[in-house]
Amino acid sequence: MRDKKINKFGQEDDSRGLELSTYVVKAPRKTQVKTLEVSKPRVCKSTAIEKAAPNIYTQSQSTLRTRMSPASLYNMIKDLDPNQRKAVEDIGFGSLLTLGFGELYSKLNLFLVQNFEPYGRTLYLQDGKLNIDVEDVHLTLGLPMGAKVVKGATSDNDTEEFSVLLNKWRDIWGLKTGSPETSKMCHKILKLGSGDDFKRSFVVFFVSSCLNGHKSAKCNYKILFSLMRTNEISQLNWCQYTLKKLVEAVVCWRENPTPNFKGSVIFLMVIIPTHTYII
Repeated sequence: MRDKKINKFGQEDDSRGLELSTYVVKAPRKTQVKTLEVSKPRVCKSTAIEKAAPNIYTQSQSTLRTRMSPASLYNMIKDLDPNQRKAVEDIGFGSLLTLGFGELYSKLNLFLVQNFEPYGRTLYLQDGKLNIDVEDVHLTLGLPMGAKVVKGATSDNDTEEFSVLLNKWRDIWGLKTGSPETSKMCHKILKLGSGDDFKRSFVVFFVSSCLNGHKSAKCNYKILFSLMRTNEISQLNWCQYTLKKLVEAVVCWRENPTPNFKGSVIFLMVIIPTHTYII
């Protein structure tokens, strides 16, 4: 039996892996990984590779678009001042300051979503599959994995406290109802200083552009329900939220495969090793 090669991400290096021609998946520059026990690969779910048939779900679409834009987040992060970068670290999102986010490609999006089995939380590749759990989200994106559940509001008047906060937040954006377009938030956020208004708007933008977007162009303002106390943001389980919303989005998309998708495709991209290419 030939020796197995383990790459820098702790995964078995298989030269027969996906041979792709166009799209390169970017991985975080600074990410901890779980140790792979070669004799028992299933011990580490993020690196458990098993033989499996690829393309477990197919339909007539050739591309899959999303209104989310991790590239916009990356560009905004480059323009944060030192106090704002410190504020991002204080709320537990310091890993975003060093993640190498790239663009999303519609064909790559489709491949990843088609081959993600939501009930088993498994990403099928050409020569194997990745079993994904909440800890994998933490090790890949570096998001807080606290004990508290992230909750979005069900309405603008869920609680009096939330209603008051929402109205104040809308005042920042010059709105009476609804929310700003995600793509137009960056410039304003950079002008908010480094206090609570900045922290809340930064998280709203990150969630809307990378974790749980909308099919419309508007941002996901209902996540403010979990941001009322900014000193508790780092105590929330953002990893569980990310995976839950990805599963929900894939299930919804399979029932109604529209061209747009609102789950965290970026997570599926960066969990794949950098040497992996997709046709």
